[in-house]
Amino acid sequence: MIRKLVIATLLAAGVALSGSVLAQAQATQSAPASAAAPAAASSAPSKATDKATRKADKAAKKAASQAEKAKRQSAKQAAKAAKQVAKANRQKAKAALPPNPKKSHKKATTTSAPAPAKAPASAPASSSSAGV
Repeated sequence: MIRKLVIATLLAAGVALSGSVLAQAQATQSAPASAAAPAAASSAPSKATDKATRKADKAAKKAASQAEKAKRQSAKQAAKAAKQVAKANRQKAKAALPPNPKKSHKKATTTSAPAPAKAPASAPASSSSAGV
């Protein structure tokens, strides 16, 4: 759609430009007698040409900026899609791995006798000698 707009704008500017050039050429061939008449005739097509040129340039710049914006958006969407695909692949790979028993946060329970109770920290280390 942007291409069609640019083509139509450039075509319209080209038609306006060629029409003013033809009018300018006919004006110089048909009325070389007076110096004031060709100057007035050449200024009117010149203004139209300048206006058409400015309008075409403005439309071309706008179309170029819209194309650049569309390009950035498509690149952004492609990056986002690639990121989602990578995330899905990581999740699939993680789900496919067997659970690692070494990384369990739970303590292993044993069915053997419980561990002996430790002496309190405030008691002396050699309290077995009584009355010495």
